Amino acid sequence: MRYPEAYIEYLAHFHGPRDWFECHEIMEEYWKEEPSVERKRQWLALVQIAVGLYHERRGNVAGTLKMLSS
Repeated sequence: MRYPEAYIEYLAHFHGPRDWFECHEIMEEYWKEEPSVERKRQWLALVQIAVGLYHERRGNVAGTLKMLSS
């Protein structure tokens, strides 16, 4: 199985420099283009995790909870 390039880039930014904003940017673009509803939900979950962690880093507890509970 071959993974999408966007997913590999997401993982590199997620586990490397932990650039949550860049993770969000990479997957949001890919998520919006995904035709499969099931896959779209999976990509959206990754976007929400990255955004939640971005908010947490900036001290925005409400934003973190909103993203990670949706």
